[in-house]
Amino acid sequence: RDAQESRGLGDVYKRQELIILRELIEGNSQGEIAEKYDITRSAVKYHIHNMLQKTGYDSYVKLVIDVVDKRLIIPNY
Repeated sequence: RDAQESRGLGDVYKRQELIILRELIEGNSQGEIAEKYDITRSAVKYHIHNMLQKTGYDSYVKLVIDVVDKRLIIPNY
């Protein structure tokens, strides 16, 4: 994860992944994200899976907490 931290989030994640990560940080469910962007829930899960594979986390909740703690994305709430 250290190598990924030295790069920007845009270097690690695809645009769609960043959008979904932002939505998760804002507290939106997978179903809400799918509805908001008119995609399937499976597509949301696919992007979450890809982010977990890239980071080594076993839970998107842990990923969200780490991203917020490191202030890589600042919530709007």
